[in-house]
Amino acid sequence: MPPIAATPHDPPAAPTPRARARRRALRVGALVAVLAVVGVLPAGAAPDAESKAKTEVAAELAAYAAWCAQNGAKTAGAAAVEEAKALDEQAPGVADADAALAALGEDAADAAAKVTAQRKLAGPKVAKAYDHLVAAVAADKTPARSEAWLLASLGWEASKPRLGRAQKALDEATKANRKGSVARLLAGMRKADPDGASKYDRVEVELATKGLHLLASADHPLLAWISLPRDWARGKKYPVLVGVEGAGSGFEGYARASAAARGSRAAIVVTPCGFTNTNALEPAKYAFYDADVLKAYDSRRMDFDGPGMEKILEIVRTRFGGDEKVFLTGFSGGGNYCYWKLLTDPDHVRGAAPACANYSGYGLTTTPTPQDGGPPVHLMTGANDPHKDHVFGNPPGIEGQTDAVESKLKELGWTHVTRVQLQAGHDPLHAEVWKFVDRVLGK
Repeated sequence: MPPIAATPHDPPAAPTPRARARRRALRVGALVAVLAVVGVLPAGAAPDAESKAKTEVAAELAAYAAWCAQNGAKTAGAAAVEEAKALDEQAPGVADADAALAALGEDAADAAAKVTAQRKLAGPKVAKAYDHLVAAVAADKTPARSEAWLLASLGWEASKPRLGRAQKALDEATKANRKGSVARLLAGMRKADPDGASKYDRVEVELATKGLHLLASADHPLLAWISLPRDWARGKKYPVLVGVEGAGSGFEGYARASAAARGSRAAIVVTPCGFTNTNALEPAKYAFYDADVLKAYDSRRMDFDGPGMEKILEIVRTRFGGDEKVFLTGFSGGGNYCYWKLLTDPDHVRGAAPACANYSGYGLTTTPTPQDGGPPVHLMTGANDPHKDHVFGNPPGIEGQTDAVESKLKELGWTHVTRVQLQAGHDPLHAEVWKFVDRVLGK
């Protein structure tokens, strides 16, 4: 598959207070992201019953947001307003609540405690309204839409009947091999039902040890394929290899090949279904994401990949025993995230082995000085790579881009950098990547 263009997007600027606030908003507004993923945000005229149900939910959310405004709970109220706007901006109370919240400063000191108590009162009302929406869309036979509303309902009140309906939806999605639905349902159910976490964990472990599991976070729409070693055991620590696919965006196939090359090694494979690896975000390549998500992040793709992978890696660490420091590789356009993570967060990288990788300058504006010369980096290219000298007819090719990153690493104080040109074409070099992992681990 061809690599992406040398400079598809401008490198992101250093994190600002506004950017940090946006990340906090991702956490508190996670439900809106989940709804967008499956394509349930309004895109045109809705059936009458559905339209009425959306207005009902939005009005309940607005009432809760208005209470938040009156009690100094700006963060919680703003999240509720955004959720309401995604349903019906014209619903009663939405505009008024939005204006009242805009007039507030920071959250009041006692806002968190008040919000916890108020959600116990408001949550059942919002959840019941979402139940009506689930019923309103049931007739259209589009499981992803009703699943999203069901998860939204669960997020406000995780009653036993709702958990039972979610379990039924999960069973149906598993039987139909709708992996995106399975991933999102498991993430949403686990968050809504912390007492049942071990049950959901067992499902994910079974899927990820027998083959590949599409992993979701409840707090960000990015999905990632994960493969656990067959003898995975709770309580043990495992090396983690984050491998990023190229422009073809064949994420599942890439992850499967990496897991096969892993063999009997006791290591975890993670392959993000990200955006920085390719040129156009073609819907056919991203069947797990709604077109609204692709559009929203097209001009700021690392804002999707970076925070999304942090959520995934947090799950890998806490739930599956993944090491805090990860190994990185990126093939072709996958080099963009690989180099970005390496340059911006070297303290959490055990080693990096980019394979025939693009380098587009991501991360240079937020590059810290690496400690002790940084982790080991092994740059690999192919002598027979058709993109060796040109990318889509334009220099620099893979060799020139690798020259640039090698020079930049040395300039920034990286001292454990090696480079090799192999007798290979444009190739992810899975076997060579695992040999590198072995060397770093001292095997």
